[in-house]
Amino acid sequence: MSTSLLTKTALGVLGAGTATGGAIYFGTDLIGKEDVKTTTPIKELLKSVNPHKRLISKSEKGDSQEWKAAWKAYKGKYKDQDSNPFSLSKEKLKSSEGEDNAPPEFMSQCSSMSGEKVVDGSDTKYQTVLSYCTRDALISDLITEKNPKKALLSESSDESGKWKASWQAYQAANTEKIQSKDKWGLSDWGTNNSSSDAPESFKKECKKRYESKTETASQDEYLNVLNWCTKTL
Repeated sequence: MSTSLLTKTALGVLGAGTATGGAIYFGTDLIGKEDVKTTTPIKELLKSVNPHKRLISKSEKGDSQEWKAAWKAYKGKYKDQDSNPFSLSKEKLKSSEGEDNAPPEFMSQCSSMSGEKVVDGSDTKYQTVLSYCTRDALISDLITEKNPKKALLSESSDESGKWKASWQAYQAANTEKIQSKDKWGLSDWGTNNSSSDAPESFKKECKKRYESKTETASQDEYLNVLNWCTKTL
């Protein structure tokens, strides 16, 4: 066999090996990429997986009803167990049995874990945050998030003019004047449907619906509260 032929043969084998090696390399690379799962911070994932929940706002004292309820639930679940998701001591869980306010350690762990990244809503950490660090979302949350320059009208006399305008908008949307036939079923609609001033029943209903849960509300409910009960800041 000539030298040139040996050279060509060697180069051919080398080329085949390189090509084969390349194929294996790229194949492994592609498989690796398919196995990589996207992770998202829990506080961001909540928006899509549980849109009717919100993280409980930070608090120095932990004395809000939401924090009290969360802390009570957490203690009830873990006070007699050997371990707990937030690694709080048994002494902390049991010594606080007579205390309603959520301790700083508990609130801090909620804040910390909510920032951790997970693959999806089935993750144990996600479920922990969902169970002990969130509250029900309210119509007021939607208004604040979607319309940050809007706020609930105050019941003070200083805003009587704004209430009058809101009441007129409500009247225009409710042409049926018979009692209980208006959209919100106001108790005194039959007697106040032609009044120029907003009755107390309307103001109270605004506050009630502003603080209602989004899970049981319709899209119309959000828009009605926005249009009839808010002011521009």
